[in-house]
Amino acid sequence: MNELKPQTILFLGDLLDNGRESTDEYYENEYQRFIKVFVDPARNREVEFITSVPGNHDIGWADGVTEHSLERFGQHFGHPNKIIQKGNHDLILLDNLSLMNTVDEEVAKPAQSFLNTLKDTKKERTRILFDHVTLWRDPEVQVCGASRESKKPFPISKGYQYQTAIDEEVSLEILRTVRPDAIFSGDDHDYCQVVHSYRDSKGKEHKSLGVNVKSMSMAMGIKRPAVELLTLYNKPVKLEKDWIINNQVVKTKGEFLDYTFDTCYLTKPYVDIVTYVFLAIVDAIWLFTSCVERKKRYVSIADNHSYDNFFENLFKNVNWLAFIKLSVINGLLAMFLYYLFTLH
Repeated sequence: MNELKPQTILFLGDLLDNGRESTDEYYENEYQRFIKVFVDPARNREVEFITSVPGNHDIGWADGVTEHSLERFGQHFGHPNKIIQKGNHDLILLDNLSLMNTVDEEVAKPAQSFLNTLKDTKKERTRILFDHVTLWRDPEVQVCGASRESKKPFPISKGYQYQTAIDEEVSLEILRTVRPDAIFSGDDHDYCQVVHSYRDSKGKEHKSLGVNVKSMSMAMGIKRPAVELLTLYNKPVKLEKDWIINNQVVKTKGEFLDYTFDTCYLTKPYVDIVTYVFLAIVDAIWLFTSCVERKKRYVSIADNHSYDNFFENLFKNVNWLAFIKLSVINGLLAMFLYYLFTLH
């Protein structure tokens, strides 16, 4: 936040690790932890938090979504399926997980009703869709691009309480109804950028840019965590050349574009940890050698007949009280510097 200075922070689901099946007590504790980690540090900033896009770890997937999990998420993080107007842009938040539910009409009804409303609404502004699970694509044709860490095609698979892409038929319904200029999705953890092509009811072809945003966590199987920076312009910019994504033309020369996006990489994971461990080892060796009594610091191996005796006598010559005192002082100093330069 210090570097990018965003006006709005929007999460794309999976806010909790196991919110879909947890007890209310556990859910409340995890919710408070989420607030403490993400919201509380920004209390004194003018930053808007949008957390109402649910993930499958929050409410479940398709037939696994229950009315209770959906309602509980809405009470804590805000109800999905809504339009937020930002200047001349419509930010559309869709719960496409519940939309896939085929066993409980009450679960799918809010998302389906929202789509029905959009179907009858005239598109007057640029529409940007935000959801959790990405829309269907043919991974052999719609390749993700060079920014994706995995060199394998985008996986199309499903299992217990998850599916990597919305069904093709439902995806087409969403595209035709929402008519988004761009779509930002979560779930996959790795980056992916594709172009969705579809035809409306009159047979006219349209194209929507689809972006899977990288995870910001180093524990999600990626090497370089990142966040996506979306910039909205009230005054559109005229394109001086075709806008091409993975050999597909999204917009042609002469058309106008009123948004841009950039992937902002976080610090390489584990670099700090490896550095701290290395310095701690060096520091421990220095402390140890500093605490060997000077007159006995140089002990001949020959006089001790073996390496075992050498190390035994060396350890006997260490001033352990001084070693402990210096270790405590060094530890407190390290904690202070960490707080000063990292947390403060």
